[in-house]
Amino acid sequence: MIKSEALVWTIAITLNVVTLATHPEIYERTLILSVFHHILTQPFPYWSIIFLSFIGTFLSVYFGDELLDVVYHHERANYILHKDKYQIVAFLAIFLLTLAVYNYLLNELGVHLF
Repeated sequence: MIKSEALVWTIAITLNVVTLATHPEIYERTLILSVFHHILTQPFPYWSIIFLSFIGTFLSVYFGDELLDVVYHHERANYILHKDKYQIVAFLAIFLLTLAVYNYLLNELGVHLF
């Protein structure tokens, strides 16, 4: 399953790079495409959206595979072995993401705390 997701991401990235280089006007046809164009052409902070999607895709595939193992084999060896690590990483990711979003939104509104 992970191989197919990697292939889908590779194809999507390739198509968007080629389209941006050859026909960027395509991204102005609809509101969603124009927002996506803005995300693609503004690396900071908007590429974090793509990076979070990338991580979410592969974590969902990994945990989905883990759940299939439970259904068919009644094992959860990976989860049990790494449970505490998963929880710490998830907490830190949510905490840092929240800080980044608040900081960005406050800056956009012109509010400077320091």
